[in-house]
Amino acid sequence: MQNIIRTIDTAEAFKIKIKLLQDELAEKKSELRKLEDVGVFTSAGGGLIKFFGAIAYVLCALTVFVLITTSQSSFNTPEENVLIGFLAVLFFITGFLLRRKGKKLVKDAEDKRKIAEGRKQKLLVEIEKLETEIKRQESIIQDHMLNQHELLDLEIKAISQLSPHQGTQLDFDTKECPMCAEAVKVKAKICRFCNYKLAD
Repeated sequence: MQNIIRTIDTAEAFKIKIKLLQDELAEKKSELRKLEDVGVFTSAGGGLIKFFGAIAYVLCALTVFVLITTSQSSFNTPEENVLIGFLAVLFFITGFLLRRKGKKLVKDAEDKRKIAEGRKQKLLVEIEKLETEIKRQESIIQDHMLNQHELLDLEIKAISQLSPHQGTQLDFDTKECPMCAEAVKVKAKICRFCNYKLAD
């Protein structure tokens, strides 16, 4: 009985350890999946802002072109020319700021990606170690259970091969009823099988 209890307890301990390792492995894999997306949206946003900056530069160039062509032909009034010039400057400043902001976002995204890449490499190593350890623990528990089963089989065979004069504790606690030949407790006054009054 002690061996059976010990087998169950040891097996449970191994199972708990494997469960903890599997939980840790799941956390590492989840973190790895999250790292795949690091910097993607920031980089895309930076690229979009740079694109709008480029459009602002184009608008600036068009405004300057309109200003030059209309000022030579005296088509616009001086006030209109000032307004067009102001728009050209506004488009240029907007384009400059957007391009700078976009470049900064793209650079930040690249930096984050590099950090994430380093962490991903470490995670891959840790995941591989955890998977190896889980397989090792599963192998240990399988071998352990096989050994315990073999030990229990040997003990059961040894008990079943006991000769009558090597009786177990049960033999010392019982006696045979002279009337019905059933095993009753030594302290019994009446046989529980045939109600025969037993001698003291």
